[in-house]
Amino acid sequence: MTWYPLPFHRFRDALRRGDASRAASCFREAIEAYTEAMELRGGDLTPDQEAGLRVRVAECFVELGDIDSADLALAPVENLDMERVLPATRGAVHCVRGYIALNRGQYEDTVRSATAAWEELRNTGENSRLAQALTCRGHGYRRLGRLDDAREDYTDAMAAARREGNDHEMGLCASNLGFLLWQSGRFQEAKGFHRRALEAHERCGSDTHISRELFALAIDEFHTGDWQQTEALLTRCHERAEKSGDRRLVSAVAIQRGRLALYRGQDPRPELERARRLAEEAGLTHDLIVTGQLLGEAAIERGDWTEARHILVETLELARESSPEGEPVADTAWRLALAEEGLGDPDARALDLLDEAVALVRSCDYRFCEAVARRALGTVLARRNRRDEARPHLEFAVEVFRELSMPFETGRSQAALAQLLAESVTDLPLAGPLLRQAERCLRGLGAEREAAKAAEALATASGENASIAGAAGSSDDPFGEIITGSDVMREAIERARRIAPSDIPVLVTGETGTGKELFARAIHGASARSGKPFLAVNCAALTETLLEAELFGHVKGAFTGAICDKAGIFEAANKGTVFLDEVGKAPLTLQAKLLRVLDAGEVRRVGGVTPIQVNVRIVAATNRSLPDLVDSGEFLPDLFYRLRGFEIVVPALRERKGDIGLLFEQFAGRSASSSARELLELHEWPGNVRELRNLAESASFLTFGRGPIPVDAMPDCIRDAARRPRPMIASLEETERRAVVRALSDAGGNRSRAARELGISRQTLYTKMSKYGIGRETAAVRVRAVSDAAA
Repeated sequence: MTWYPLPFHRFRDALRRGDASRAASCFREAIEAYTEAMELRGGDLTPDQEAGLRVRVAECFVELGDIDSADLALAPVENLDMERVLPATRGAVHCVRGYIALNRGQYEDTVRSATAAWEELRNTGENSRLAQALTCRGHGYRRLGRLDDAREDYTDAMAAARREGNDHEMGLCASNLGFLLWQSGRFQEAKGFHRRALEAHERCGSDTHISRELFALAIDEFHTGDWQQTEALLTRCHERAEKSGDRRLVSAVAIQRGRLALYRGQDPRPELERARRLAEEAGLTHDLIVTGQLLGEAAIERGDWTEARHILVETLELARESSPEGEPVADTAWRLALAEEGLGDPDARALDLLDEAVALVRSCDYRFCEAVARRALGTVLARRNRRDEARPHLEFAVEVFRELSMPFETGRSQAALAQLLAESVTDLPLAGPLLRQAERCLRGLGAEREAAKAAEALATASGENASIAGAAGSSDDPFGEIITGSDVMREAIERARRIAPSDIPVLVTGETGTGKELFARAIHGASARSGKPFLAVNCAALTETLLEAELFGHVKGAFTGAICDKAGIFEAANKGTVFLDEVGKAPLTLQAKLLRVLDAGEVRRVGGVTPIQVNVRIVAATNRSLPDLVDSGEFLPDLFYRLRGFEIVVPALRERKGDIGLLFEQFAGRSASSSARELLELHEWPGNVRELRNLAESASFLTFGRGPIPVDAMPDCIRDAARRPRPMIASLEETERRAVVRALSDAGGNRSRAARELGISRQTLYTKMSKYGIGRETAAVRVRAVSDAAA
């Protein structure tokens, strides 16, 4: 038996503790353990052992976002005899240096160090380390705009991680491929990779990387238009990052919260200034650049052109220093150009900056960034009355953002293009539909400032051209926005109009995409509360804890991240209306609190004890059958009966085929050809009006002009409708309709009795009556007909 001296055993134990803490993402504990191990052995460490330990310490500091400490931890390696250090360890040293350079925005140095690491590691069999080196080099290539090289390195890194069976590295590689899709703006596709990465990190229990994937998914949701989900993911991410001490991630979350505030028309400076302090302390150059870009953009929105120029000039210098030919330069340059234009462009620099930005992103194939830069170029050219040059840039931006399914950027680009079109007598009729689409899109996201700009532009354009005013449906009637020629839809509107002046809670039911929120807004607009806030929340988009805090507010210290008292939606909407969308998915515990609001008109903030009186009207919506949920115990009966003070059933689009052509023309700004309209009416429209709107806007843009939109502009799902067999469906629908009419007539018009006879819930019966246009009058006619026949 071999006996080792006591210091060796303590060294080995410290090393094991460090590795275990690092695997559990407890990086500070790992640093302490590794430092203890080095102190225990002192000068007895071989060069290879010391280099290996210092690499581990430096990697932990990198994970924590403390780049200066990582550099200091690795610096003594330079004094070692590297001939006595194994190739695998030398490769690890180069790899960490690459990550340090990456975080400092030194992308050429990143590629050089990562390449040196790859050369040392490629014949060692250290597949996990090799994957790290390839990943690091891929990051450098990506930031330099060499996307093909980055994709090749990420793919090779995933293969190396798979050979090792390393879930952690495979998760990182999936995440990196997702980031690569970001670069071209393909955020919908990126979600798939980031979800795979999250699953891989959850399998190996990597808390830090789980947090980072939550952040990546938050960015995906932000760009694809689900801002409530973005907030929920950012909150989860922030709590984890604060707990683990990941300053880099805390900084990134603050930046994204600032961006979200900016685009919602709120003041982003508190979050962005916090992010800048964190980035300066941690030496995060890239974060400093992004923070400067957003602070400059915020100053532009305020009209503070001098401040914007000052911030963006400094930011551009930093970007040129760290990445002279990369995305950071382009994203800063177009913002600086807008600031220069706002100042009157005294140095005639704006167009030069914009040309530089477009050239940079075009050479790197950044379609998303190119669309943003070209929109800025089009905006500046339009301001200088160079409309013919401006139009192709703005049309390009609209087309790209639509293709990438990015609603916020699409709305902004539509508004910019429409304002250009409104300046031409020939193109003026095209401006109205684009502005309406932009306003609707932006308001739906909660981007109120941008929506208000679009509405103001629409009002101006409408004043210049009466035909646009008519098409816009502008009217003092809040229900004027609901376009229909259907009797069943008119009946729903009339019911809503009658109940609007009261304070009775309203339940709006119908399939997804039918326009339930449009009804809720119209009810609010036709009520005495119209001058007060209308606030909406999707009960399915947030976790129970976040939804409770969103609705009821919280007090300081109620949970991690609650740094101050915050009013909830019910308080903010006092004397106005709260719209609870997807109320059927609200958790049971929260349902009891909602019932308290309805019964007593009071809320209690999360963590608080004092009840707060509120005066709000509640309009709720659901695409689920609440009676069925009550029967299954998923919804409180008392809340159901209180919410259904008055119920409005919004019919599906397939139940009002006559509206399809009207709505298509409204959304597209042009009619469909007769053959195209026939195909539209054959489609089942599972996504209802929302699906029709997206299709109409896309078809309109693809066939830019003023004539009817042809069949060729329709997607395959519409053109294929003509080839589907339909007689059996029609027969089944007619059979079902007759059964409902018969049951109603047999029950003398009593709907509860008819529902029991059919073996369905009353809610389902209401839906079927709406679908087939069956009212009390229909049942009464049948009852009279039966009576007459008996006589």
